[in-house]
Amino acid sequence: MSLAYLVIQYVVQYGFRILGAILVIVAALFVAKSVGRLFERWLNEQDLEPPLRLLLLRLIKTLVVLLGILIALDQLGLQIAPLVAGLGVAGLGIGLALQGVLSNVVAGLSIIFTKPYRVGEHMSLLGGPRRCH
Repeated sequence: MSLAYLVIQYVVQYGFRILGAILVIVAALFVAKSVGRLFERWLNEQDLEPPLRLLLLRLIKTLVVLLGILIALDQLGLQIAPLVAGLGVAGLGIGLALQGVLSNVVAGLSIIFTKPYRVGEHMSLLGGPRRCH
């Protein structure tokens, strides 16, 4: 068998699956951009700090793209259920290993969402600024 014959055989066998997966990913990127624009308009109407707006916008776009990637992998014939279950178990293990770091992240998000401070405000700790000698 020649190399050209093998290439043609694989293109015939898997070509439409690969083309479908590529189209799904391109569509997911387009949808993420469109949903991002709509979500950004909605966020601009809300009373939110700019870093929080950016965080939420990036989160929404990332979720849409990840969903598109999962659909593309399904289009290629990969079993999605075991992959998602494995990611869940891995996420649980990583979460248990990084409890301290994740508690700091959650505390930071709590400050962002409750907005006890505004951008540009200053605060002093332990009696104000100190000079180093």
